[in-house]
Amino acid sequence: MRLGVGGRILSLAVLAWCATASFAMAQGTMAPMQPVSPPATTTEPPANDTVAPPPAEPAKPTFSVEIPAVQAVNSSIDEATLRSIFMGDLASHAEELAALKASSIRVPEIRITYTMPEGRVTTAETGIVTLRDVRLQKVTSGVAQAIIVGGVETTGSRNGGTARFGKMSAEDFDIGGLLAFLGVVKGDPSSPKKTLYRNFMTTGGSAASPKVDCMIGPSSVARVSVRPLKVSLPDMLTMLAASDKAGAPPTKEQIATMVDFFIDATDAIETSPMTLGGFACKGTDDDGAPLAVKLGAISVGAFARGRYPDFAIKDIAIATNDGGIGLGEFRFKGFDFSGIIAALKSAAGAIDEDWLQAHYRSLVPPFEGIALSKFALDIPDPDHPGERVKGGIAKFDLTLQDYVNGVPTDIATSASHITALLPPVTSDRQVQALLDYGIDKFDIGFDLGLKWHEDANEVRLDRFSITGADMGSIAAATVIGGATRDLFSEDTETALFTALGLTLKSANVDLKDAGLADIILRAAAKDAKKDVATFRQAVAAFAQGAVVLFLGPAANAQKVAIAIGDFVNGKRSLSVSLKAKDPAGVSFGDLQSAKEDPAQILDKVDLDATAK
Repeated sequence: MRLGVGGRILSLAVLAWCATASFAMAQGTMAPMQPVSPPATTTEPPANDTVAPPPAEPAKPTFSVEIPAVQAVNSSIDEATLRSIFMGDLASHAEELAALKASSIRVPEIRITYTMPEGRVTTAETGIVTLRDVRLQKVTSGVAQAIIVGGVETTGSRNGGTARFGKMSAEDFDIGGLLAFLGVVKGDPSSPKKTLYRNFMTTGGSAASPKVDCMIGPSSVARVSVRPLKVSLPDMLTMLAASDKAGAPPTKEQIATMVDFFIDATDAIETSPMTLGGFACKGTDDDGAPLAVKLGAISVGAFARGRYPDFAIKDIAIATNDGGIGLGEFRFKGFDFSGIIAALKSAAGAIDEDWLQAHYRSLVPPFEGIALSKFALDIPDPDHPGERVKGGIAKFDLTLQDYVNGVPTDIATSASHITALLPPVTSDRQVQALLDYGIDKFDIGFDLGLKWHEDANEVRLDRFSITGADMGSIAAATVIGGATRDLFSEDTETALFTALGLTLKSANVDLKDAGLADIILRAAAKDAKKDVATFRQAVAAFAQGAVVLFLGPAANAQKVAIAIGDFVNGKRSLSVSLKAKDPAGVSFGDLQSAKEDPAQILDKVDLDATAK
């Protein structure tokens, strides 16, 4: 639901139609305000049969604007000229508009009629956008103390849809600053960013179609600041249009221009946090079944210094007549463009396929993660008619930090109460086996923390645990040695060679039984037609003997075997540790060899185990 910088400028454009619509028409992004004639054709056959006629130019959108009246008080631009500006003639009066003075300017109504031709993936559409009671108050040197749009109404032919929005307003709206940012008037790209507007607010509105009705909440943003772009927006649009018309891949010069525009735009725009009121829609799907979708409050962080902001959406719900999905909150943690910008700057415009191949990892944005809470699911099972899929997640978090060449080196993720209800009756043999064990619900969680420590050349798995309610848990921690910076090299051969030299320094595993072993052994004893206590002792003795056989004469072999046997026989926790005798660790080649001959590795590590 993130609107992005373009969306914020678009919101401003709706408020300041006099600037944006006129600019777009002046630059050719909107067609002249008359119907577009069809491309000329000929009925004469081609001479001989050598040259095929060129393909017809695609139809373009058309727009027309109607403004019954303009009311201006103490304005430096007369009403006739203001009306001409609102109608689309911005280019001829841009300098005057940037220096506008007026006590007030009011346009009771602006009516925009448009026609969108049929495209490859869209159908043709006509529609009307009406802005009511557009006002500029106390304008001095091109800055309006307030800009207000009393309301906006839209209708469209594609789905018979309509929309109504209430009052929109902003303070300290800098008309000249907008025109300079868009490149309509000359500006200084080296100048500091200036406030484009403050306290932008909308009161929300509604939208409707034959199948769906929606209510849209209010929104607000405290401040948007900009400076003129080094590569002006008109020049950029003109270049893109020429490239698209040519139908050829962009040249190196065009790529360099696009890169410069991206780099500059991320620095030229700054916004404060934004809040949106969300929306709620009710209607029917394509099959006529009832459907409701709701998004609650939406908060968006600040966009500044090349960082794409985080955003959070609350109270998400999708409901049908036979189930639904709910989510208490979804959070996107944002990412940082600064590394990408640095890489692009270092290319100095010389970006080609070879450069991209060599630096693609530098162009991966450092995504910071996501989080969600109170996820709930209750829907029909599509694979088993008559059954339902029910479950949920209390909390989930993924945090990624400290990127090196596009790879996060500090990873943390966790989840709690991942639940799934098993159906009481099922034809699935695996699910039925769980039901036979007395398990009719899963309730598990996990926690993982992994970090690269450059000073020690180690990757430390500080924690990896899985916990099941009324079942137990398993937790592991590991230290990997030999993890130099080359492990994250952009050169794949260097990274692979470094990975082959990694070592295992230590590993710890902790098991806790909270009932799962009882369930499994009880079911197994029943199948063996034996008493549970007797069966458990037999399994414990077998496990103990197998461990002694596997470890052989290794130090602590007997202690480890006894601890494992005790755990199987009823102790509730088991801790097993392994530590390399060599401070550098044990190579993974040696660990692989241990599969065939455990004795090769047992002399190189210290083993220990305890059961409680």
